[in-house]
Amino acid sequence: MPSKRALFWAFVSGKGGVGKSMLALHMACVLHLEGRRVLLLDADLGLANLHVLANVDPKGRLERVLGRAESLEQAITTLPCGPHLLAADNGQSLCLLSGSDAAEELAATLGRLHATYDYVLVDTPRGISDAALRFCRACDRTLLVTTAEPTALTNTYAWYKFAMLEDRTLAVSVIANETDDPQLAQRFVALCERSLGLAPAWAGEVPRDPQVAHSVAHQKPLSEATPLAPAWVAIKKLTRDLQRSGKAARDREQSIMPSSRSTDRAR
Repeated sequence: MPSKRALFWAFVSGKGGVGKSMLALHMACVLHLEGRRVLLLDADLGLANLHVLANVDPKGRLERVLGRAESLEQAITTLPCGPHLLAADNGQSLCLLSGSDAAEELAATLGRLHATYDYVLVDTPRGISDAALRFCRACDRTLLVTTAEPTALTNTYAWYKFAMLEDRTLAVSVIANETDDPQLAQRFVALCERSLGLAPAWAGEVPRDPQVAHSVAHQKPLSEATPLAPAWVAIKKLTRDLQRSGKAARDREQSIMPSSRSTDRAR
């Protein structure tokens, strides 16, 4: 039997202010409510805010784990809504991820999470950067968050183009936040196909909802503050759809593995 491993989802965005961290937090809450073991990893070094959104004082920080100043177990905080959080410091430089020692420690840290969690949701640095791409390459799925605003869409296209030029094997899915535009998916996918010859998957949309601003201001997830909010309903459906598609992909992968091993042994 293949060993069980966690599924890693990387949350990225072409610019700030599109709700990337908010979506990561709420999707972690959905997974926890469904009985999954979930870790939120705040890798948005320098502008980390998951602990602020969740209203917690973190026990430890990612930077100290990478610097081997504290253990992974010491650094993890349990959020009031259930998931675990590995927080990061504000005001740190992305250069912390550029050294070979940090890269090796990051890989080792991610590897240790497989036995403990079912899902690891990674909130990466916003914008185009090698650091964000490094996390995406280590994850099973990249969730590219945008809104319908022209500046956000322009930067989302730029991020996707950059990522595909660097690594066409990345599994990228777009989430449109704060939008009620039913034609947005068709327009964006058509633009990518016309300009790049390929396009990301379209994961879905989260509608514009004033309850989200209320949730952020009061540092409480929608599941606790307003569980009937349209945004929360949409996030639950989006998360479940992503789970189903991820399970289907994993089942296909595992069904291929035994035959691949047999072929290798025959050779």
